[in-house]
Amino acid sequence: MMASRSGRESILADPSPAGLEQLSRLWARRVPNGAASDMVYQVLREALITRVIPPGQRLAEEHLARLFDVSRTPVREALFRLEAEGFAERIPRRGLVASQITPREIVDVYVVRESMDGLAAELAAQHATAADLLQLTDINERFTEAATLQDLDQQATLNLQFHEALAQASHNAFLLDMIKQIHHRVRRFPGTTFAQEGRAAEAAEEHRRLIQAIRERDTLRARRLAAEHMAAARRIRIAMLDETPAAP
Repeated sequence: MMASRSGRESILADPSPAGLEQLSRLWARRVPNGAASDMVYQVLREALITRVIPPGQRLAEEHLARLFDVSRTPVREALFRLEAEGFAERIPRRGLVASQITPREIVDVYVVRESMDGLAAELAAQHATAADLLQLTDINERFTEAATLQDLDQQATLNLQFHEALAQASHNAFLLDMIKQIHHRVRRFPGTTFAQEGRAAEAAEEHRRLIQAIRERDTLRARRLAAEHMAAARRIRIAMLDETPAAP
């Protein structure tokens, strides 16, 4: 079924109004402060991360400006930022589209996560406060509960929260910002490693051992455990890629 030629419907791949309504709701929930380009950027980035705008969908500047009821200038500025960050790419004869997620990108992200989390854990073992340890423990307990309920979405969300709390416990603001940027990309990846049987329980136990190493100020063990934890996730993600059917 071909998408409608109307400006509003051509914003999203799905010709039904559902995707358009989701994008409109994101815009309606925006925090109305700062420059218009910043607000457009935040809304579009969230739409790309959550796949409201799916990979491969054309990002039509004029249509987005009409939807958000702003001029084309802030939309253009927001799209330039998204392109620079890799959320959008230019395709010959199509223009700017939501970037595709490639197996190479997924593997690259996990390799970087392995190093970043190892560093965060090492620094956390040096600098974590009692409040940091309490937060890590609380998130892991909620993660364990979500695993018991087999709530994959909640597991994925809490897992990212745990790793951001780990970075926060490092008390290195730049590292925390870098890990948050990585997590924006991870949220775009299809599926979750916790869909593999037994992985959630393993991850919860790996989190628990990592918290203990941080509590004991064992920097080398904390770094090793964090890196091993992410390496395990990387192996599962690669296996998931291998199992993905080839496109017809």
